[in-house]
Amino acid sequence: PLKNSKGVNTSGVFGFLNTLEKIKKRLVTDYLGLAFDAPGETFREKEFKEYKANRPAAPADIPFQIAKSKELAQHLGLALYELEGYEADDILATIAMKLKNFGTVYIVSSDKDLLQLVSDKIFVYDAYRDEIFDRDKVIEKYGLPPERIVEYLALTGDAIDNVPGVPGIGP
Repeated sequence: PLKNSKGVNTSGVFGFLNTLEKIKKRLVTDYLGLAFDAPGETFREKEFKEYKANRPAAPADIPFQIAKSKELAQHLGLALYELEGYEADDILATIAMKLKNFGTVYIVSSDKDLLQLVSDKIFVYDAYRDEIFDRDKVIEKYGLPPERIVEYLALTGDAIDNVPGVPGIGP
């Protein structure tokens, strides 16, 4: 891990800044905002107690790195969004649906749940794989259009979120 002069792990902060630079080079835009998961239980966890239950605990230094990333983002003049009871993806989806009426929207995320929003105005950019998902790319990868992603995930499940699918049905 990368560490500062005090021995504190700063790998996440470094990755955060590198990803911001990659986004700025790949997607020319006048506006950029960031959404974060708020601490505490979400409405999904209230509804389904096993939601994300199989995920390992985050490393102890993650809260520090998130706080530093937020601080840096504010110094860079970026808008930050966080809402108790909701995940960052919920915030991104809400903002994207509202802003699509004003122009093209790019959601930067590797979460396949957000592919359901892809349209002629909304695109999903996976910065880690450097892939932009438009309608054709979603169809190429999943064999179905964006508006069917919800049903696809309901049938196949989502292991990363510990959401079971229908037994005997896979991709």
